[in-house]
Amino acid sequence: MPRIIIAGGVDNLIFLPSKSKNAIDKANLYVKLIYSVSQYDSAVLYANRGLAFSEKEKNLYGLAFINTTMVRLAAEFGKYEEALSWGEKAIKTSNSARNDSMISKAHYYIGYIYYTMSNFEKAAESYINSVRFAEKCGDLKSIAAAYNVLGLTFATKKPKDYVKALEYYFKAEEIDRKIKSFRDMGFVFLRIGAVYVNLSEFEKAKIYLDKAMHLGDSLKDFSVQKWTIETYAGMYKQLKNYNSALLLYLKSLNISRNLQEWPGIVSSATSIADIYNKMGDSKNAMLYADSSINNCIKFKIYSALGHAYKCKSSIFITTGDFKNAFRWYKLAIDIKDSLFKKENSENLNELEKKYETEKKEKELTEKKGELLIQKADNEKQRVQRNFFIAGLSLLLVFLFFVFRSYRNKKRANEIITKQKQEVEVKNKLIEEKQKEILDSIHYAKRIQNALITQENYINKTLKRLMKTNFIF
Repeated sequence: MPRIIIAGGVDNLIFLPSKSKNAIDKANLYVKLIYSVSQYDSAVLYANRGLAFSEKEKNLYGLAFINTTMVRLAAEFGKYEEALSWGEKAIKTSNSARNDSMISKAHYYIGYIYYTMSNFEKAAESYINSVRFAEKCGDLKSIAAAYNVLGLTFATKKPKDYVKALEYYFKAEEIDRKIKSFRDMGFVFLRIGAVYVNLSEFEKAKIYLDKAMHLGDSLKDFSVQKWTIETYAGMYKQLKNYNSALLLYLKSLNISRNLQEWPGIVSSATSIADIYNKMGDSKNAMLYADSSINNCIKFKIYSALGHAYKCKSSIFITTGDFKNAFRWYKLAIDIKDSLFKKENSENLNELEKKYETEKKEKELTEKKGELLIQKADNEKQRVQRNFFIAGLSLLLVFLFFVFRSYRNKKRANEIITKQKQEVEVKNKLIEEKQKEILDSIHYAKRIQNALITQENYINKTLKRLMKTNFIF
């Protein structure tokens, strides 16, 4: 985690945790405060304040987060013994908080410390534990990170196991690509490139180193750039292009100095000493070799110390001082024997096999569980299917009777409608006949009225005739 620059100084951040109401926010603020300082003792001071504050408020997350942060920070300052002590606290408090992700990170940082101290058995054990807890909580990023450093462990141990290293690297790359963790993918690519450099497969090495450098440049990530440059320099060294190798090693050293990354500083310094020696510049070679040895001892970077001793021995051979050459070569052999014991390598292989066996057993158990669940699901589906079929049958019977009733009703309605229509037709015919009869009667009556003399006229005529007869 990069150092944080606080506007107005660190004092502006000190009182923020006590003002925050959320427990997670309080822990996050203390972690920012820890990372804002440039001295390890100041970081410890603020870490202890944060732990006391979290203890008082029974903030388990805060205790776990601060302890885990201090594991990483102590390692960055080269305080490996203290980092391991912080690691024990981190695992204990993370267990209390039941935070599997935090436990995974604590094991990961502890693994890095053991790796730097060349205790590869302990490193692999920690990395495998990191994978276990990361898998438990589904933390893909942590799983990939642990796979990455497991690959690095197998590529570094004696004897080197490049096949196993590549297997873990490609596992890590697959996950990083899936979750789009491009920075971590950059480290995977450069380490795959390093394996191919060591195998003298330079075309393959260049493919992966180019990928790593592209990611480092696009992300502006100095760590990815530094170690990719370092690996490129190693490739030029094998090709005996010493001028190009020296320029790249010096560039890599400058990046490590800016980052205060001591493992990177001693690695580059030893390589530069070796290049100067091959170029015949014993004076500069000795200066860089001594610088590397002093920093290895000061910061307990034992994994690089044997290489620095051997480099200094080679310089004395070049100058003809075989007595000192033998003395430094013996120191290199002694530290190599103490760091790379045969039993450590065998234990590491057994540890990895144990992890793979446990993983396969777990997968088998999960598969059996899945089969039982699938069987139960199948039985459930069978019962549901039978109920569905029975229900569907009843529904079909019901629909049949409904349809039949509807059809009979429809037929009856059709008959009634037809009969009604027939009655209406008959009524219409009757009405028409009645109208014809009435019209005939009216017509006859009009004719009769026209032909028959009106009664008043007859009466008047009779009266008139009677009068006439009476006169005569």
